[in-house]
Amino acid sequence: MVHPLLILEFYLEFNCVKWSEKIEKCNSNKYCAITYANVQGLPAIKAELADKSIMTKKEETVKPLFFEENSLNLDETFLKRIKEKF
Repeated sequence: MVHPLLILEFYLEFNCVKWSEKIEKCNSNKYCAITYANVQGLPAIKAELADKSIMTKKEETVKPLFFEENSLNLDETFLKRIKEKF
């Protein structure tokens, strides 16, 4: 399970933010809108994206990033920093 503070941090950092404000050399006028997903869970998301054209792109920077839960180091100091940030 993802720690709820990580979800809050991500939402507050990116929701309703213009892409060009977060991505260098981006000329898009689009805004990020975070909503509930139709597909839940990492295996289901990977299966949903498996046959999409974005997954066949050679440029890695345009492909979705998947993070494994175990790769996150969530010590108390890190979580405290998020709490203080918001």
